Amino acid sequence: MNKRIYYGSSYIDFINESQLHHNQNIIDLTILDNGQLTALLHSFINDLTKHLVFSEKKFDLVVTTLRSFCKYIESAGGFIEQDGFWLCIHRLNKWDLPKGKLDKGESPEQAAIRECEEECGVFELTVRRPLQSTWHIYPFKNGFALKQTYWFEMSSGYKGALIPQTEEDILEAKWFTPEDIKTLVLPHTYFTIQQVIEEAWT
Repeated sequence: MNKRIYYGSSYIDFINESQLHHNQNIIDLTILDNGQLTALLHSFINDLTKHLVFSEKKFDLVVTTLRSFCKYIESAGGFIEQDGFWLCIHRLNKWDLPKGKLDKGESPEQAAIRECEEECGVFELTVRRPLQSTWHIYPFKNGFALKQTYWFEMSSGYKGALIPQTEEDILEAKWFTPEDIKTLVLPHTYFTIQQVIEEAWT
């Protein structure tokens, strides 16, 4: 799966070497110094109609440059399955997956389990496997934040009622069939959440 860093509906794309000769929009970072790359990324953030394309080998360099002027935040969350149903939450008029910031000293896996328990009231969680992190940029205080979210595919044996964490603006926590996720959730969620679900089902 290609890595992407989202900002609103725009994104920075990173493609593998086999795709390079098919894409005329790729930016050759060998011709940019640090100041020019920083200016390019500022321009991307200030123009939401843009997409940028880099070689996937430059992902770490782009992230390091973004972190030089964005607040870096780590969070973790889970996509949870139980008996063929999958758990989603409804927050701020979008379907979403439970997630939240890492506490000091927490591993991403520990944070993901804690956040799922807190936001949904779901327990007896088992991590099946890590999924690829998602990345997005958003306005933060007087500048911007770059958030990396660590994701895990999980299962749950908990049969109790789900309790949405309303103080976190969660109005509903609900189990969905895969078909309902395709028709009801995916058209009304974030690009990053689509990415997580698609990877889990690949």
